[in-house]
Amino acid sequence: MKIVCLKEYLIQPLIEAFPDISIVSHICQDAEIFIAEASQCSEDNLKHMPNLRYIQSVRAGYDNADLKYMEQHNIIFANVRGLYSVPIAEDIINKILIYANHSLQYLEQKNKKIYQPIYHRTCLNKLCIGFLGTGSIAQETAKRLHVFECRIIGYKRKYVDELPYYDQIYYQDQLNEFLKQIDVLVVTVDLNKESVYMINEKTINMMKKGSAIINVARGSVICESDLIQALLDGRISYAGLDVFENEPLQAKSKLWELPMVYLTPHASGICDENHTRLFEFIKWNISQYLKDEMMENLILGRREM
Repeated sequence: MKIVCLKEYLIQPLIEAFPDISIVSHICQDAEIFIAEASQCSEDNLKHMPNLRYIQSVRAGYDNADLKYMEQHNIIFANVRGLYSVPIAEDIINKILIYANHSLQYLEQKNKKIYQPIYHRTCLNKLCIGFLGTGSIAQETAKRLHVFECRIIGYKRKYVDELPYYDQIYYQDQLNEFLKQIDVLVVTVDLNKESVYMINEKTINMMKKGSAIINVARGSVICESDLIQALLDGRISYAGLDVFENEPLQAKSKLWELPMVYLTPHASGICDENHTRLFEFIKWNISQYLKDEMMENLILGRREM
């Protein structure tokens, strides 16, 4: 058996964990397992590995992986959903606090040596935080926001009886009712054909004037040009963005210049513990695959216990 791993820092730990398996850092024809970014799981790469049986993505998102090719060739595919939920949740909290505490304005005043308090401020326990998508990232964030006594609501496609820490859940045709209540919209929804440009001029106009948007999902969930216009018009007073329609964010983008925008370079999931946690997860899944037992986070395929 041979494993192709395109994440260099995982290779030596995997060699130590599986000494009887050949683990290489380049695509080769006799590979049975492929470990890579979702974007590297393209037909152009996969067709060079005709013996491939299992692909392990090192990301939670997989909208840019070629699932059709995998289905056609009966390839098992797993992601790492939930692995980065805690650091991303903490990043969302940070972006909310930057908004609530006027941190960007105070930094601007510091740079200009202006010593002046900003008197308008709303405490977190008076804010309604709305999550577009209620997966593991949203749940970890809601758990942390709960102690601030925020009103927490969510919007999702499939009905559930209840979700911990949420005051109310909205569905399908209730998007307008959901959006009109919130002070801060947190976008954590998966990118798919239904969610592309889900936040646009029309849906932004459903929101309270002066509300805020935070996006840690995918850039294309939001129509960037509509968001920029809403920021310029004052309909949106703040945006905390970790993802963008085109990455890296182009130097000509107006988002760089807008003082009410806080940007991070698709970095919300980064923390010192990630490499260890990722390795332990992949080690577990490979061990389960080798034993022909149930694996975690399967997107395609199923290995029975």
